[in-house]
Amino acid sequence: MSAPRDRVITANRLALHLLEWGAHGPVVLLLHGFLEHAHVWDWVAPPLANAGYHVFALDWRGHGDSEWIGAGGYYHFIDYVADLAALVPQLAGRVTPVAHSMGGGAAVLYAGTEPERVSALVSIEGLGVPDTEPCTVPERVVG
Repeated sequence: MSAPRDRVITANRLALHLLEWGAHGPVVLLLHGFLEHAHVWDWVAPPLANAGYHVFALDWRGHGDSEWIGAGGYYHFIDYVADLAALVPQLAGRVTPVAHSMGGGAAVLYAGTEPERVSALVSIEGLGVPDTEPCTVPERVVG
């Protein structure tokens, strides 16, 4: 599989950078964790594209080659969810997020707010470390 293509999409007034593999098929959206970037998926995306999926890996706001928030701005989970709400319709009617850590938390919240846009969801440690109580999720989201 060839190198990914760079793509920039504006969502919530920010230029968000994505890597893209393939051109047809169901859309898989790869979402990295905190302090990571889209290239963490470089070993996962090509096999997915070879299997017939149209694959995108997002650089979250403030990560990788995506735009950063200006002075006084915030990076809260709800902002990441809003970014997905603005981004997903520009990619496809429905996507399958595959997400890790912070990306998993945002993907789970997004799937709950717009379930009609999510075909399936893979969340790896998306609600916190395994010994974290699930009942603390709302606190950690808005915290």
